[in-house]
Amino acid sequence: MDISHIKLLAFDMDGTALDDMGHVTERTRLALQAVSDTGIMLVPATGRGFSRLREDTLGITDIDYAISANGAILYDYAAGIERLRNLIPYAVAADLIDGLARRNTKIYLQLGDDTSSYFGNIYDFELFARVEQGRVWRDNLEADLAGKIREMGCDVAKLGVVFLDWETDIPKAMSFVAQSYPGLRSFRAERESIEICKRDVSKGRALQVLCEYLGIASDEVCAVGDHGNDVSMIANVGLGVAMANGMDEVKAVARMVTDLPNGQEGFADFLEKTFLR
Repeated sequence: MDISHIKLLAFDMDGTALDDMGHVTERTRLALQAVSDTGIMLVPATGRGFSRLREDTLGITDIDYAISANGAILYDYAAGIERLRNLIPYAVAADLIDGLARRNTKIYLQLGDDTSSYFGNIYDFELFARVEQGRVWRDNLEADLAGKIREMGCDVAKLGVVFLDWETDIPKAMSFVAQSYPGLRSFRAERESIEICKRDVSKGRALQVLCEYLGIASDEVCAVGDHGNDVSMIANVGLGVAMANGMDEVKAVARMVTDLPNGQEGFADFLEKTFLR
């Protein structure tokens, strides 16, 4: 495969660059650094916040831009500014939390502040043990999450909901969002969860804004991901790549699928075979 025209590599984090425990392996970090050393720009495109993403999560500081919160924020590290910002108004987010909060839901959100702050509702840890998969989160939990957001008055980059009875409750929740909040959209984040953002927010849109700013054509971009929030960028670049562990809808729009899943360092394997030979 001829990749000599690729100038930018956009890559998802969870389920792609990160292993099943949410870490970047040394092999992956070295592969990313080697790709950067060839002159290709690295752009993480993630649902996570931009704050400390390079230093604490990736361990690579040679990154100038990050697509954060599923595309709600495009952050320019060098300038210290947001090139794109499209957030859910805090009052709308608070009302949405009130509409979704139940004993069998766990709600979390990412604020659009300088530190990508996360907050969640207090939930039954034992009840959710079977869907936590080791990702127990006990920080910044609020008994009245909606009230906290109204009090803070800070707009929300994204909002997520984890369901115990996900097979039946996710379709209902997505229908509720579509009917009650036409300015928002929801999508499947994990098997048991959805995330919600502004309707016109997507990783693909943020990547387009960045490429226009940098003067890079879409066919000069490689994008790699595994979940529904990656479809918009994978479908509209020169080389769209789905992880072996990716959802069927991602594989359907990708030009290629990695040989290995993220849990077997499939992303590093793809980088080595494609860019580093």
